Parts: sequence; structure tokens; C-alpha cells
Amino acid sequence: MSMNVRKPMPSSKHFVRYFLLIAVLFWGVSSFYAGAQEPAEAVGETAEAAVAFGYEEWAAMLGRFHPVVLHFPIGLLMGVFLLEFATVFRRFHNLEPAHWLLLTLATLSSIVASVFGVFLSWEGGYEESAVFWHQWTGIGVAALAVVSFILRIIFTRTWKDGVRTAYRIVLLANIVLISIAGHYGGNLTHGTEYLFENMPEWMPMATVNRIGDTSRGVAGTQYAEVIEPIFEAQCYECHGETKIKGEYQMTTRELLLTPGESGEVSVVPGYSAESELVRLIALPEEHEAVMPPKGKGTLTGDEIVAIMQWIERGADYGDGANIIELETPKSTPAVIDTSDLDAGGKVSFERHIWPIIVASCVECHNDEEQEGDLRLDTKDYILEGGEFGPVFEPGSPEDSTFYELIVLPQKDPDFMPTKNDPLPDAQIELIKRWIEEGCDFGDWTGE
Repeated sequence: MSMNVRKPMPSSKHFVRYFLLIAVLFWGVSSFYAGAQEPAEAVGETAEAAVAFGYEEWAAMLGRFHPVVLHFPIGLLMGVFLLEFATVFRRFHNLEPAHWLLLTLATLSSIVASVFGVFLSWEGGYEESAVFWHQWTGIGVAALAVVSFILRIIFTRTWKDGVRTAYRIVLLANIVLISIAGHYGGNLTHGTEYLFENMPEWMPMATVNRIGDTSRGVAGTQYAEVIEPIFEAQCYECHGETKIKGEYQMTTRELLLTPGESGEVSVVPGYSAESELVRLIALPEEHEAVMPPKGKGTLTGDEIVAIMQWIERGADYGDGANIIELETPKSTPAVIDTSDLDAGGKVSFERHIWPIIVASCVECHNDEEQEGDLRLDTKDYILEGGEFGPVFEPGSPEDSTFYELIVLPQKDPDFMPTKNDPLPDAQIELIKRWIEEGCDFGDWTGE
């Protein structure tokens, strides 16, 4: 006849060792925390050298390991909970030794994770309320883990059912709390809409464009179709609603214009060369100040050009409310008399084409400014072309760079004219017809 006898647990001296280990860790962390906040006056050469090395530097370094160590207490506490649930059944009583190992590691790792998290929060760059809730729920997890450990020690010495019930309640509460802490941590890292942004619209929690959100551009505009996707993919992770590196946000037009920690204006509408954003994204990939930072991906040349052109056009959101109106208004479209063409006459460069170039193109292609190394103010310069060669191919509009660029959609990074509205269809047809007729300049030289 066999009897079910409860297997002896490790002696109390083992528990005392565990507890002392945790106490020492708490003491060390507390001392480290105090030193990082306000290093005490050093006593002796060794202490002076330690302070000179910098507690804050150590804290900054260890804080970066918070995302690494935080996963340990999550998995370990869940393992402890599952083992405790399993021991409800008599046949799983032999799992008790593993239970102790997991609980000890879970307690220690939760303390380390919470301390490293505090260190990381000192860097700043996060939305304060989100940091507050994540930090204190994380500290709560560490505290409940310690309480669980102590209750477990008491239970193994008294074998009172009430103590074990309290232990299980605290353990369950910690599983709930660590889920909440993890949720807030995920919001800090990925944003508040990360879980829901790919849900179908018919689901109640699906992310939809919020009415009145000034960060959203009007559909079909260059900002909505080209610029905003770049910002979302490359910038919002560090300059969004919850993570605010360098005290700079890019999610609304007001914030986009507000200088960050550096004091530099990131976007100067109408002047890409004076915009700090352009300077940073155009730096060499290995430069320490390049944006996005090293390891976070880089913008393509086309993306940089698109942002520059968007700023040159006034950083327009397409909703009729530019961040700042351009100091120089867009040119008025040329007025051209085409009555002589109705009788089948040829397109004249001087009477029909030159007025279009003056109104929409010469502003950026003259003796003082030559975008793309191109001047359009004299016949010789027009024939010379720019950095990609001649811009007109007599008889072939499709092979003429000038024609190709003016018929592009306005949201295209290569669209011309950059600083003005698209040419009217009638003027585009005039240019096309002039090219088809052989690009005849007549007597015009522009000299």
C-alpha cells in the first residue's frame, strides 16, 4: 500500500540565501540609483576615480539594455504561474524544485528590468504620461515579485493554506500587472495605434484617419501621397506621439515648425536650404548626426529630393492652409494670343513659348540660379541644356526632358515647374506642338 507523502522542500537556509541575495541586489541598486541621481563626495582615490568615471554614463549604458532584459521576467513569471497552476494536481508535485528556480530568476530579473527601465527614462524623449504609467506598473511588477517570493518562503515553513492562497492571488495579480506594463511599453515603442492600424475598418478598434487631425494631408496631394508616408516610415518612430527624441515632434504642422532641443527650425517653408530637416537627412550615412540615425534605415535620393521640393513649394498640406505662405507668390500663368494659330500657322517661340518660360520657368533657371545646371534665359543656354543634357529634342516631345517633366503629376518629385502651379493644358499642347515642328526659335536669341 502506497502513501502520497509530500516531498521535502529545500531547507530554510536556502530560502534565506535567496532572500539575502535579493536584499543585496536591492541595496546595490538603491546605492547605484542614488549615485546616479547625485553622486556623493568621494572618499579616497579609488572612490574619486569612480565618480570621475561617471555614474550617469553607467546608467545611460545600462538603460539601453532594458529592452533586452525585460522579456525575461515576462516569460519567467508566466512560467511560475503555470507551474503553480499545475501543482494543484497531485501528480505534478515533483515540479516544486523547478518552481523555486523560476521564481528566484523571475524576481531577480524583474528588479533588474525595472531598474534599467528607470535608467532609460532619464534619457528623455518620450511622452511623459506614457512613461509614468509604464515605469510605475513595471516597478509594481518587481515589487509583487518580491512579495511572491517572501510569501513562498513563509508557506514552505508553515504549510498554511491561507499563505499559499495569498501567494497565488499575488502571482495572478502580477500576471495582470505585467500585461498592463507591457502594453504601455509597446505604446512607447510602436505608438498607440500599432495594434489596430492593420485591422479592417469594420472592426470597432480599427485605426481610421481622425477628422480634424492636422497631420493628415488632403488625399491626392503631394504631402498625403509622398511626404507623409516617408515621415510615417522613417520619422514618426522617434518623433511621433509617444516617443519624442530631441524634444521634437512631426505629427502636426504646428509641431513640425516648432524647434526642438537644438533650437534649429526643422522646416522653413519655401527654403529647403535653410531647413534643418534637409541638412540632417542629406548628411553622409556614417555621420553621427544623420537622420534617420545609423541603424534605423536611410532615405533614398528620391525621397530627399521629394522633401526638398515639398518644402520649396511651401510645405503645403493641400488643405488650403499652408504652414506659412511663400513670401514670393506663385507666378501668374502667361497670357498668350493664339489667334494666328487657328489659321494653321506655326508655333512661334517668341510669341507663344517664351512667355510660358518667363512666367513659370526662368525664376529657377537664370543667370543667378540654375537648378539642375540649367539656364533658360537665352537661346544658347536652352540649347546647351542642363546636367542631363539637352532639354529639347526637335520633332520628339517624348524624348524631350522639358516636356516629360511638365506632364508629370504634381506629386511626382521630378515635376516641373517646382515653385509654380502646373502649366495649363493649352500651354502644354503649345510646347508639344512647337517641339513636333522642330523647335524653331526664329530670330529670337534672348541676348
